[in-house]
Formats: sequence, structure tokens, C-alpha cells
Amino acid sequence: MSSNPLATSYSPVPQFDLGAQFAVIGDEIRDAVDRVLSSHQFILAAKAPRLEEEIAQLCGVAHGVGVGSGPMLSSLRCAPAESGWAMK
Repeated sequence: MSSNPLATSYSPVPQFDLGAQFAVIGDEIRDAVDRVLSSHQFILAAKAPRLEEEIAQLCGVAHGVGVGSGPMLSSLRCAPAESGWAMK
């Protein structure tokens, strides 16, 4: 037995345990992935504007912008914004 009080036995908390959620919506996710793969529209697809609208609604803002990478997001954050604009 260790004399270190911090060296105690514990059960780690999983960072992501999506098993229960996936059990409920897994078929819906698979169908959506199949539709994207079948359409061959991975970037700037027809569904992108709807996704941006849903993100804006979820965030409680007027507009949402989908980006494809972290550097793109950084570029948007550094761009001068019009009066009244904010990045969340």
C-alpha cells in the first residue's frame, strides 16, 4: 500500500460514452451518412445552409457559419467585423 494519500483507487470517468445515445439514434446517423456518401457532396452541399440556420437557432443568433477547419475559423475570428457582429 502506498503512503501517498493521492494514490487512491478510483474509477475513471469516460470522456465520451455515446453508447446509449447511439443506441437510440444510430439508424438515423447511419442513414444521414449514407445519404451524404451517395450524393458525393461532402463540401458546400445543398444541406449546408439548413445546418447553418439550425446552428444559429440553437445559439440564439441571427446567422451561423459552417467552416471546414480550425484555421478557417481562426481567419474568421481575425477578420474585421461590421458594427454589431460578434463571434460566439
